Amino acid sequence: MTAPRYSEEKEYETLRAELLGGKKYVFERPILIITAALASFQLLEKDHAIYLAPIVIWLLSFNLWFSVNRMGSIARIAAYIQLVLEDGDSQWFGWETSLRKYRKWLKNGNLNVKNIQINDDSVYDNLGYYPVIFYVHVFAIWLSTVLIIAYAVVSSSILTGIIACISLISSGIFTIYALKNSPRIIRPQIEQNRQIWKNVFKTWSTL
Repeated sequence: MTAPRYSEEKEYETLRAELLGGKKYVFERPILIITAALASFQLLEKDHAIYLAPIVIWLLSFNLWFSVNRMGSIARIAAYIQLVLEDGDSQWFGWETSLRKYRKWLKNGNLNVKNIQINDDSVYDNLGYYPVIFYVHVFAIWLSTVLIIAYAVVSSSILTGIIACISLISSGIFTIYALKNSPRIIRPQIEQNRQIWKNVFKTWSTL
């Protein structure tokens, strides 16, 4: 691996720090939500604690959405670092300027990141912890849904039944989104972003 040129060293360090911060966020946030939910469940009375289920579902659904966005940002930064800062022969324009061109390239009607076709042989396992975090979200949300539905059946309460229905619908929406952002879908993002960056730099003067 070629070391970044001196003029780019500070940017390299900044982007590397942002990468690590993004990874830490993706890993820690769902654990924090689940831990807080379990602690609240212990503190509240059983009749009230069961209503935490839809809150947990909504929080984890939002967190997965945010995590997917973070993974996209991580892939975009990693691809930029590989192509620009770790390639001694590349031309350096700076991250913010390059990111502006990147967004303009997408806005000009070019393909979405996920639609970029790449050679499967070039994809390596760069997800690390994402599959585990992904399935933690899926398990926690559907466990919460099953618990609230089971409680609604036992309690025969209209209010609990309404909350169970809301939880079930929310979990269904979450599942649709999760299927569209499964580890298999997210896995090639770095390689896809590499191709986008190459196109951006190739058409730089027109953007």
